[in-house]
Amino acid sequence: VDDARREPSTFQRAKAFATGRIIIEEEDLEEPLWNLEMALLESDVEMSVAEQILDSVRESMLGESRKQVETTGELVEEALHDALLDVIAVGQFDFEQRIAEADKPVTIVFTGVNGVGKTTSIAKL
Repeated sequence: VDDARREPSTFQRAKAFATGRIIIEEEDLEEPLWNLEMALLESDVEMSVAEQILDSVRESMLGESRKQVETTGELVEEALHDALLDVIAVGQFDFEQRIAEADKPVTIVFTGVNGVGKTTSIAKL
């Protein structure tokens, strides 16, 4: 995140104040991000993934503004939702090409909760 985004200008501060908003700065994020980091690590999220999520949330929130009646924590939750979608988004790939290029024998792992169609999918292969 560049310094221009971290430090809001005097004009930005005045505009936010006039419209009843608060510009989110690094110190506003310290406690919510610390709590988020602890929650992720206590939930056995791998450290590099947790850092990626935290960086994404921090980047999306620094310099943004919030209503005075909103808490930074509420906005962190919204940013967390977007960050999680970014982390778990899987790009499409050509399954047949991946199998053709892989070392043999190929191992495929099917995971999921009960009733989602793992056995049916395996039978179709």
